Amino acid sequence: MKRTFIPYKKTSKRKNFLVHGNAWVKVVSLILLILVSIRPVSAATVQSSETTAFVNVNVIPMDSERPLQAQTVVVMGDRIVEIGAASEVNVPPDAQVIDGTGKYLIPGLTDTHFHILDNMDSLILAVANGVTTIRDPNADYVGTGKEILEALDQIAVGERIGPTIMAAKSIIGASESVNILLKNVDQVVNPWFIGDWGAAASIPAQPADGRALVYKAHEEGYDIIKVNWYLGRKTFDNIVAAAAELDMPVLAHVPADVGIEYAIQSGVEIQHNGNLTAYYAKDYMRQPGPNYLDSFDLSEADQRLPGLVALMKENGVAFTPTMSVDGTAFELFDNLPDWSQAELFQQPGYRYIPAAYMSQWADASGGEFGVVAKGRGVSSVAEIVPPPDLRKEILSLDLKQLKALVDAGIPVMTGSDSSAVGVVWGFSIHDELELFVKAGLTPYQALSASTRIPSEAM
Repeated sequence: MKRTFIPYKKTSKRKNFLVHGNAWVKVVSLILLILVSIRPVSAATVQSSETTAFVNVNVIPMDSERPLQAQTVVVMGDRIVEIGAASEVNVPPDAQVIDGTGKYLIPGLTDTHFHILDNMDSLILAVANGVTTIRDPNADYVGTGKEILEALDQIAVGERIGPTIMAAKSIIGASESVNILLKNVDQVVNPWFIGDWGAAASIPAQPADGRALVYKAHEEGYDIIKVNWYLGRKTFDNIVAAAAELDMPVLAHVPADVGIEYAIQSGVEIQHNGNLTAYYAKDYMRQPGPNYLDSFDLSEADQRLPGLVALMKENGVAFTPTMSVDGTAFELFDNLPDWSQAELFQQPGYRYIPAAYMSQWADASGGEFGVVAKGRGVSSVAEIVPPPDLRKEILSLDLKQLKALVDAGIPVMTGSDSSAVGVVWGFSIHDELELFVKAGLTPYQALSASTRIPSEAM
């Protein structure tokens, strides 16, 4: 599979390109502009003289489901200055020429759920896979928020290679054990409690403190707020209201006390299929904290799906399903009790994973699944994973749900949840696109979910 890269020379992010010769649903490119939405500018208005011409390439403009055949695209500096039939466009003599014959050029892809953590090399993996915009939903997850915000600024001015970063600050509630701790400390400062249990956490001690945390995140330079586990409704309401005052979007891991219906009615963007599954599940009592390994009675899912779709549409709620997560996790579950030799780990992307992460991912007792198992008082993940038949049912529902939401016009976006066990930074966005097509979307709809729709919804 042959790929041609354009060297990076400290120009705008719009100048990173990649051409790929495969079926266009799997095409990778790094054009950051939606081609047809850009008004051409004259060469005299462009400060940089660096010029690149993609010659005889098929362009997917994303204004409608159509390819523009045999085009030449001329880029000068950080602007597309000309698009037209290859037979009619004159290529500047000083241009670097990329032969696009038989290849396709698309807008850069977006991963709306991309955890950088402490793996700053993941930014290179994103770019190498055609991902030019990422949203980190918990940038300070492992205490690297400041470093990520610095990278965001460096990339924006061309001092560092990487995708455009949108960074969220996560606000999480206190679990039962932390609540006990809070009740026994003499003074809670700031007025929230900052803890580090392998993950940096900002915990509002009182419902009103949620507002202060939002304003603090805004001052620190975060673009987005994420509401996380254990928050009560009053705290949730304060967070959402404060974010609205600052024009900061809100993403949601839906806390048990808030509930999926209330979260949707608040207008926040929902993350992960599992949060919506709670809407269908019969007699399901959501427990505080993560619900990664919960089992569900989905016997009424088909009857309840239209109600969920209507509720999300009525409230204008966007959704990032992170389709890859369930599929990856369930493939690993098929290899329990020891998934270290799972065939999944032989795929090419895993060679780029830092050794510390691979060691954790390969250990069924480690990582986030191990944490959940320990929190539920069992000795192994195998004791609490959904049974094989239910796993198949969940995957089938994920696909059906995705198709129904898209058909209803709900903004659904591609987000991989990279850094979750087995979900590889950069590479996983292509798994996500394939799953969108598997759900019954057209390739154009899948690409829209990774290009046009995120640019509008985010």
